[in-house]
Amino acid sequence: MSAGRTVEADSEVAAALRLDPRSAAALSAQGYVRMAERRLDEAVQAQQGALAVDPRYARAHWALAQLARARGDEATAREHLRAYVKLAPRTYEAWRARQELAAVR
Repeated sequence: MSAGRTVEADSEVAAALRLDPRSAAALSAQGYVRMAERRLDEAVQAQQGALAVDPRYARAHWALAQLARARGDEATAREHLRAYVKLAPRTYEAWRARQELAAVR
């Protein structure tokens, strides 16, 4: 996502959150924008907010796994990957996560 596109995306997400501040999808999207901006603490907060609204929102677990990995916290990354696989088992990302989790056992 280029810098100009993150500004545009942030504006769209802000509009969505004004309409529904408890939208797990919008909160998670905000987290992805913050990830693209390398504002990792804010990205984690947004993803955790999405899970607070909807604990079964798989995309937030996927993002938190990537954020944990970016911080070097492999144990937390694996925890979120396991949660993602449980919630979205038939996705390509779940297949990748299962492969990765099997490799570290």
